[in-house]
Amino acid sequence: MHFFLALFLVTQPVPDTASHATASYCETCHSDVKVEFKSSVHFREGFTCTSCHGGDPKASVETAAHGGSFRSLKDRKQIPLACASCHSDSARMKAYGLPTDQLALYQTSIHGKRLAEGDTRVAVCTDCHGVHQILPPTDPQSQTHYRNIAATCEHCHGDKQLMANYKISAQVVADYDESVHGKAMHEGNKRAPVCSSCHGNHGAAPPGVGDVSIVCGNCHQEERNNFRLSPHRHAMADAGIPECAGCHSNHRILKTSDALWSTTCQQCHAADSAESKRGQDIHNLIVAAEDEIKKADQSVQEAAKIPLDVSDYQARLEEARTYMVQVLPVGHSLMTNEVEDLTRHAKSTALEIQEEVQKKQEIFRTRRIVLVLIWFYILLSIVIIDQYRRQMQ
Repeated sequence: MHFFLALFLVTQPVPDTASHATASYCETCHSDVKVEFKSSVHFREGFTCTSCHGGDPKASVETAAHGGSFRSLKDRKQIPLACASCHSDSARMKAYGLPTDQLALYQTSIHGKRLAEGDTRVAVCTDCHGVHQILPPTDPQSQTHYRNIAATCEHCHGDKQLMANYKISAQVVADYDESVHGKAMHEGNKRAPVCSSCHGNHGAAPPGVGDVSIVCGNCHQEERNNFRLSPHRHAMADAGIPECAGCHSNHRILKTSDALWSTTCQQCHAADSAESKRGQDIHNLIVAAEDEIKKADQSVQEAAKIPLDVSDYQARLEEARTYMVQVLPVGHSLMTNEVEDLTRHAKSTALEIQEEVQKKQEIFRTRRIVLVLIWFYILLSIVIIDQYRRQMQ
């Protein structure tokens, strides 16, 4: 295979990077392509029609223009090799800082493997990058811009008829759009994962059952580290359940909530089992701590309206919330004692805040009553003195 690839690359025409003013009859017949191509990154870098298609651009007769080295690239199997004639050339790509291993990666992907077997329905370079109007991924109009990747994948993976041939759901992109990841991406969060973040781009392939937590761990490292300490790690692997996806789903990953502990466990464990009880215990610890934090927050807000100085309490509330943030990854270990330790710190901090705010409010109310009594005494004294003066007159 590598011998034929090398032979192919050697025999390809060197891209014609001459001035765009060079006479070419290609545009005479292909005026629609002209508009698309002139907005592409290839045109801006001095490439011409013959850079990819070969042929004679000065010939005005089709048979001559499409003769010799010309290739139409209508055969989809030729496209990856045609693109690789430049993109696998380290000397040409060095100036642009582009990797030259993309063809090799593509050949390892599920797309590349099926193409090698003769299946031309799978994605090739032009399906993802475009044909003539190829834009860099930093361009918002590019098919490979991070906000457009899901839509690009959906061209194929949303086609029910096409996906039926491979026994793959055509709902995956729609599910992703509804997920916490998809919503974050649509809101402009550049750190939100897209299809290629989990599946790869040129070497695209579904992660194996045992690799799911590794993929998720690229972003959720603390969660993965704790998961590896849990009894789920080996049990799920032995049962063939894809780790993180077993509880959180794969494409339609929704925002988590405390209710996950009381519902998801029972998908595998009986409601009266020790495993379900452990999940319920963790759930109860989290809910109890969160309830006290909510009460503390409410009391601080009420104190601020009086107004009282609550800056110290607000800082301690953040401390309590930080403990709860740590609970989320630690919960994946299923270590009840670890969860209990964190929730106890959060709960005790919240209770202390409530107690101190209540005392400060009581002191304020006492002072206000005393102040009212003092003013009443002063006013009463003024009235008595005034009456006494009048009697003396």
